[in-house]
Amino acid sequence: MLLVSGHPVRVVTVTIRESPWRVARAWPASRLWGDWPSDALAPVPGPPGCYAINYHPAVPKGNSDSELEQQRAAIETDFREGWVLQGVGEPRVLTERDYAEAGKIIGKGGWAGLDRMTIEAVRGGARPGDLLPPLQSQPFINHVSDPKVIIHGEDSNRRVAVLFSHDHFPGVRFGHRFRLESPRENREPIWLKEEIETGALHRMMRDEPAADDAGVIWTTWGN
Repeated sequence: MLLVSGHPVRVVTVTIRESPWRVARAWPASRLWGDWPSDALAPVPGPPGCYAINYHPAVPKGNSDSELEQQRAAIETDFREGWVLQGVGEPRVLTERDYAEAGKIIGKGGWAGLDRMTIEAVRGGARPGDLLPPLQSQPFINHVSDPKVIIHGEDSNRRVAVLFSHDHFPGVRFGHRFRLESPRENREPIWLKEEIETGALHRMMRDEPAADDAGVIWTTWGN
């Protein structure tokens, strides 16, 4: 896949008969990672700054064991550690500013940069200067539990995937496959979080997909 103006475009795989190298895919330079020999990269026609990755038998392919394991470990860390907020576990005092912001949210609704405990404390009668409960780490994805990050599939179809449960669908086991990317990018789990927390799972379950042989329902927007 090639990103052109931020949009994914399919790149045709070709074989160069006169060369031992195989042009497997083209990427903007900003999306290349790892240590590539200088003769493994070559400019390609199209948007400026794009290169073809010429895979030689000695160069691991894009879904090599090492790359998949690096991505799997990074995503597993996200789910295990969750969101660790600054000041977790420390004493807190309700400020005038947070009190005013919480009041607006309670009165009119909408998005707030405040944590839920602060809003609920103000709703319960807390005033500026009152002590607040210490902040707590948040799950990586709200309402998602029991995540297990695995490598799923066979041969060139292998991808990192996560199996998980959701509070709103008791007894159901879900699965989601991630696109291959560098652990330094690590955007795929963030996109999954955004999808689930904006209702993608609920929309999918309006017409519940069939589970696989292991009883897992795979997301229909995944890879």
